[in-house]
Amino acid sequence: MTETLEEKIERIIKKTLARIKYPDMDEGYRFSRYNITASQYMDLFVKQNACCPICGLHRDEFWRDFVIDHDHETGKVRGLLCMGCNTQLGVVEKYLKAPKKWDEYLKKI
Repeated sequence: MTETLEEKIERIIKKTLARIKYPDMDEGYRFSRYNITASQYMDLFVKQNACCPICGLHRDEFWRDFVIDHDHETGKVRGLLCMGCNTQLGVVEKYLKAPKKWDEYLKKI
């Protein structure tokens, strides 16, 4: 079932209100998932000068917090990225492992 625009807006508003009312709820899960503390997150944030290390844009340019970038095989935290760069990095990492399949596909065309 596809979510309507009104449903999406309502869901985002509810989540935003929940984050305002219970600010640690979302963060606690995110930090525990990657085995870091809020202090370690802030250390990374300050070390990166509040900028995404890939695109270089400042946190204020985005409507949501930076995401915790991690190696999917080892679980090791690498840094904090904007959502766009994190998504692109995930795609690159996934498909860099399969360039031979890309070649095979393109040769068929």
